[in-house]
This record gives sequence, structure tokens and C-alpha cells, in this order.
Amino acid sequence: MTRVYSDEKDALKLSQIEDEVLILGETGTGKELIARSLIGDRKGGFYRVNCAAMPSNLIESELFGHKIGAFTDAKSSKKGLFEIAKDGVLFLDEIGDLPLDTQAKVLNALQPIDGKRYIRPVGSNDEVEINCRVVCATHRNLEEMIENKLFRMDLYARISTFILSIKPLRNRKCDVVPIVKELGFILKKELKAQEFIDKYIEDIMNDKLSLRLNVRSLEQSVKRFSTLGKV
Repeated sequence: MTRVYSDEKDALKLSQIEDEVLILGETGTGKELIARSLIGDRKGGFYRVNCAAMPSNLIESELFGHKIGAFTDAKSSKKGLFEIAKDGVLFLDEIGDLPLDTQAKVLNALQPIDGKRYIRPVGSNDEVEINCRVVCATHRNLEEMIENKLFRMDLYARISTFILSIKPLRNRKCDVVPIVKELGFILKKELKAQEFIDKYIEDIMNDKLSLRLNVRSLEQSVKRFSTLGKV
């Protein structure tokens, strides 16, 4: 399977198509930032679900929705994110943590029938048509999980037509400035963005921060600088 080391041009190209994209990378490498860039000019919004943080007994309701009375606490019907994300992007973060039985249902949702895709809410006999772009991400080795029967090979085949393998930020320091600008909304009222960039780049080039540099730590540094005036 060909892996593409992501850059701005790759994300721009992939934002123009409808196929699923799988983003691989260590925790904190900025997989969500890449996923958000894949929304392109779609009219809908960006919806994220962390498959690792969602209890297994709730994940199906979150993704597919449910009908009133489907289970004890189902006091009313609820739309799932596959339906809510119409004309937008549904980001399945940490898909490697999705339970096997839910993996099968996600696969069904991604398989088109006569050019259309459908889901079935929990407790319903009726299917609902969906129209969202699905982007997945994980820090896990899915091929190894397949060998250990922890991840479905057919689902992997479905979501991995395009793979963006994200290098840790410490290995792509040239991306620091664009990411700081992406996070720049934090500094809108501060007028210190360029001062921060100059200081941070100086420390990075001197390798003072390289061992702990990732997108999450960069975002934290931006927040500290905007509040305290130092990283």
C-alpha cells in the first residue's frame, strides 16, 4: 500500500474528492488539523468522534442514531453523526479503537448501493440515506491489528485507498510557521504572533525543543505565549 507523506499540496488534492482518507501518525502529530483541511468547499460542517473515548455501548447510537425506545435511556429519537454530517466531513478519530461489531456496521455504511450509501439507526427497520465524506485516523498499526484479528481487513481496504502518513512535527520543522498561523486565532487580540514565531523558530533551530515538539505541544506553547509572553 502506497503511503503519502502529507504536505499542503497532498491535502489540497484530496480535499477535492469524495473518497475516504486514512491519516496515520503518532499522537499529537496534528491528524485533526489535516482532517479539517480535507473539507474543501463542502457546504456541510466538520464533525469529529473519538472512537477511543466513546463507551462501546454508546458508539453505535452516536454514529448511526437511534429510535425512541431502542434501549432503556432512549427517551426520544436521535440522529447519528453519519446523518448529521450531510454535505460535510465525518472524522472518525482513533478508528483502531472501534469495536469489531461496530467496524462491520461502519463498513456497511461506506459500501454504496446503486451509488448511494445508507445507515440503519439503532432500533429501526428503515434505512436512512447519508451523504458525508468520511476521514479516519489512528496512531495504531492497523495491519498488525488485522493479523491479530482486532481490525477488519475489509474495512481497512475500504478506508485506505488514500493514506496520509504524518511525520512527527519534530521531523518537519518547516511546517511550524504554517501551523502557528493556523492556530493564530488565539493571538488575534495580542499582536504578538510574529514575535512568538521568531522566538519559537529560534529555539527549534537550536534543537532546544525538538524532542518534545508535536502539534499539541505547539498549541500549548502558543497559548502560554499569548497569556504569559513566554513559551
